[in-house]
Amino acid sequence: MVFLKEYYKKFLLVFIVYLISFSSIIRANYSYNDDLGRSIDGHTWFRDQRWATIFLEHILQLRISLTDISPLPQILAIFILSLSSCLIVYIYCKKKIPVIPLLCSLFIGLNPFAISNWCYKFDSLSMSFSILFSIFPFLFFEKKYGFKLFCIIFCSEILVYTSYQPSSTIFLLMISAFILKSVLTRKNIKKTLTKSLFYFISYVVTILLLQLNNPKPGSSNFNTSLFSLNSIISGINLNIKRIYKYCFGSLNLTWFIFLFLFTLSMIIIVILNSETLKVKIKSSLIVIFAFLIMTFLSVLLFFPLKNFLLGTRFFISFGCVLSIISIVIFSQNFKFTFKDWSKIQKILVLPTLLLIVSFVSFPLSLGNALADQKSYDEYRISSLSGDLSNLNKDFKSAPTILISGQLPLSPVMKHTADIFPIINHMDMTERVGNYWGNLYFSKFADIQINNSINCKDFKVVLQNSNQIIKTDGDNKFCIQLK
Repeated sequence: MVFLKEYYKKFLLVFIVYLISFSSIIRANYSYNDDLGRSIDGHTWFRDQRWATIFLEHILQLRISLTDISPLPQILAIFILSLSSCLIVYIYCKKKIPVIPLLCSLFIGLNPFAISNWCYKFDSLSMSFSILFSIFPFLFFEKKYGFKLFCIIFCSEILVYTSYQPSSTIFLLMISAFILKSVLTRKNIKKTLTKSLFYFISYVVTILLLQLNNPKPGSSNFNTSLFSLNSIISGINLNIKRIYKYCFGSLNLTWFIFLFLFTLSMIIIVILNSETLKVKIKSSLIVIFAFLIMTFLSVLLFFPLKNFLLGTRFFISFGCVLSIISIVIFSQNFKFTFKDWSKIQKILVLPTLLLIVSFVSFPLSLGNALADQKSYDEYRISSLSGDLSNLNKDFKSAPTILISGQLPLSPVMKHTADIFPIINHMDMTERVGNYWGNLYFSKFADIQINNSINCKDFKVVLQNSNQIIKTDGDNKFCIQLK
């Protein structure tokens, strides 16, 4: 509370930027991925042992069966994201919060891979919670290490692992940033390495204890079964290729250009602030290596996993790579007052500002596209329900149907996906044609879904621009969505 009292203006600045950026997503009120299932039957995360998530969701609603109370969870998620952004700057900027490093901290929540996390009505809160507690232990980095510090790290990581596991790599990024800061300034290197080693050992011990307590693989979305010793090298190599192909295919040309300029500006900053040619070369190589190794660490959790479903939400820590490196570099090489900057320093800030603006435009565009997708889905559901009702009017019982195909993207969403290809990798899969979408449609239209119907001898009774409907003449229908 003392922290917020002292820096409430900076906190409000970040909160407002996040709120504006996510405003169209909140306004769209789109049931993203398994939000639809939670709204229908109120199910939670018991099967995946995400106890912190369960606690947050149930304490917020004070009941066992969940209902949709958005936008409250998303607004609380923005609050926690804003706090996380302020804390990470506070940690690396000598307990101060300068404006430019604060703006760099926005990458934590605004990077393209994290946007899908904030589309969730139910889970966005626990996802932001996991980021906060990945950062929290580093408030005590300057304290003496011992059992108390181990307990803080242990408890924080348990909260991370029982809320949203992919955020746990942020802990490794935070350690790396302290080492980067120490190496660039050439101060307290031995002390920093010793403390970093303590944090890393505490982290590994926590993971091992959690694995011993929960040896069973997780859900299909995040399967924790590992490669065998015989196949681990080839398996990791395959996962590395798979992950980086997925990530690079998600970014558009504009983002690539701005990311390149951003990285280049970071290198130039350390070069200009180095004294000798030898130090300039060394510092630039250190920054390049930091970008590579921290990007690697941000997805390290997935490399040994035998089978997991790729999804943009799993790369939530990508933005922390950008935030942490830029915060460290700006805090070490720039004076905190803007008027004291040189002209070249002001120019070198531009790539960072351009990257932030380009990232802000994505959630605003996505939210408006989601609103159009929702309207389009409702139109198609009503159209299909009407067609079935007309075909089934001679039968007294509810029809039994099989649905193949899936509702396509709406025109606005298609155009937005052309501009932002990452949308094609996002989890907007729970429309009619998938499990939760079909369940919702069955309740909406009062029908029964049966995926074992054999449609081979069924006759076409209706064909239009939206769907093909076949029937056996005995109250069973096969629907092919277009």
